[in-house]
Amino acid sequence: MGKPAASRARQQARFRRRRQALLITSCVFMGAFGGLFGILGRNVLASPPSFLASFGKQPSRPQSILVLGIDDNYDPSGKKVRNERARTDTIMLVTVLPEKHRLHVLSIPRDTKVLVPEYGTEKINAAHALGGTERTKEVVENLTGLQVDHVVEVSLSGAIEFLDSMGGVDVFVENPMHYTDRTAKLFIDLKQGWQHLDGRTAVGFARFRHDALGDIGRVSRQQHLMHAVEQKLLNPINWWRLPQMAAASGKLFSTDLTAGELGELANFGKNRPAISYTTLPGDFGYNGYWIPNRGRIETLVAKLTEDAKPAKQDVETAASVEILYGSQKEQAATKVAAALSERGVLVVRTAPATNGTSTATRIIGRNGNPVHEPALAALMPNAPWQMSDDTTPYSADYTLVIGPDYR
Repeated sequence: MGKPAASRARQQARFRRRRQALLITSCVFMGAFGGLFGILGRNVLASPPSFLASFGKQPSRPQSILVLGIDDNYDPSGKKVRNERARTDTIMLVTVLPEKHRLHVLSIPRDTKVLVPEYGTEKINAAHALGGTERTKEVVENLTGLQVDHVVEVSLSGAIEFLDSMGGVDVFVENPMHYTDRTAKLFIDLKQGWQHLDGRTAVGFARFRHDALGDIGRVSRQQHLMHAVEQKLLNPINWWRLPQMAAASGKLFSTDLTAGELGELANFGKNRPAISYTTLPGDFGYNGYWIPNRGRIETLVAKLTEDAKPAKQDVETAASVEILYGSQKEQAATKVAAALSERGVLVVRTAPATNGTSTATRIIGRNGNPVHEPALAALMPNAPWQMSDDTTPYSADYTLVIGPDYR
């Protein structure tokens, strides 16, 4: 009798461990997507059976999710005022590509010049103030040519609480940042270099726009902050914070995604899909406008449409890489080049980054090569990926930028 009882006890222990492992895996992904897209929003809490029933299914098709960061408004006394028609501080179009196990984030600068139906020419962040979520969705669809399937609205004050619940994040500040706006409750005072930011300073980092690049530099910082959140949430050492993050996320989001749809997205992401970032192609214009480049936008959308098709069988083809490095990073660039060469990747050149643009560490892809991308990710695991919209012929499939934040 002793052996069967012991065997049952071992089986029950194994079952508990498997159940705990599944729960932890699910919570980690939900926490990560909660930080990005609201997986732990009120919709899941309102219908947990539907969510759990869908967890195990994949999204049936590619879909686009519009993520809007909504400004906090204050009255003259400094008290926060709820406003359904506030301007959008952040606009991102997230494309989910189940067949390719990819997720692409298109950041749309809030100063983008658009035509708002019934109101005329405006900066895109005014669309929400003029016509709410539906009008913003319409403007984004007209701008990109992509259908918006769902919308997630993010409260900036809720983002502060959520980032605090995860213990803050580590980000690299390229240049000193100083700005004060007492009316908007925005106080930014950051030194150059790696910094650990709590919720308020992290949101300030993402909202800062008082440098040479204005809103475009701001978009880049938002992407780097999202990548830092992703990296921290998927690190097992931080999983003990999941209950606090789950509680904080309920105040962070509102969305039209159902619990079942959120369950499918959770299953899609539990194996960590490849995430890439792009800023809406365009140029600086008059009166602070960001002028969309229609031709480059069409090229970018064509790439996303191509990525939405079922993946072809991987074929061993040559991949070419250029490596650009920032100050005092030549030795690191040389080591990366040698490691890539050992793995069969052609390094066409290694050179200092001298074009005056940001030298923040990142991987820029032009022609996807699924055979060699794991090698790039393994060598630079903390580098965010960007999709290039450049339409001109280029000598390299990928550009690796090794900046002062490389480690």
